[in-house]
Amino acid sequence: MKLRYILILILVIVLPSGCDDDFMERYPLDQISDQNFWKSESDLKLYANSFYGTYIEGFDNSLGVRQPWGYKGSRIPYADLHSDNAVPEDQSIVRMVNGSYILPTSAGSGGWNWANVRGLNYFLANYHRADIAENIRNIYVGEIMFFKTLEYFEKVKLFGEVPWYHTALQTNSEELSDPRTPRAELMASLLMTIDKAIAYLPEKGLEADGRIN
Repeated sequence: MKLRYILILILVIVLPSGCDDDFMERYPLDQISDQNFWKSESDLKLYANSFYGTYIEGFDNSLGVRQPWGYKGSRIPYADLHSDNAVPEDQSIVRMVNGSYILPTSAGSGGWNWANVRGLNYFLANYHRADIAENIRNIYVGEIMFFKTLEYFEKVKLFGEVPWYHTALQTNSEELSDPRTPRAELMASLLMTIDKAIAYLPEKGLEADGRIN
């Protein structure tokens, strides 16, 4: 009996010190975190997929209202609402058509929202961590750069000039108080981004099924 207690005591002392630190510091298996993401092509594809529904017609399954336009679903059947071909009852859209739209005064209102830009920049800050061939990695970089161009294109149409952000900002980032980037500089950044997207994306017919080229 005494020997049994001695053996138990030895196990209690030895086992914790012999455990692998990697085993003890396990990351959650039911959610994505920086520690268990950005490893493979499937990680980059999964991240890029989250933006397809936002920018590509036919991928949008969300039921949320598109701000600041005020409608749900695809842009295609609602395109005339943004012109003088059909004047809707929604007065916010009428104001956009006749040029009297008032710029938003609070974060996140009237299209002045930077969540998508932050998400796109977050990918651009981390994609290089995936241990895959550069030419494969660049395909997803091209997709994200294309989406970033579309995001800024919409903002330029709404606001004329907006700040150009190239990093993933936090809620306390000083850059959030930056003034609007001058239009010439803003458009130069936009053209540089779309040119890189064109260089990285596959030519038509060589893209994977359902992906942009």
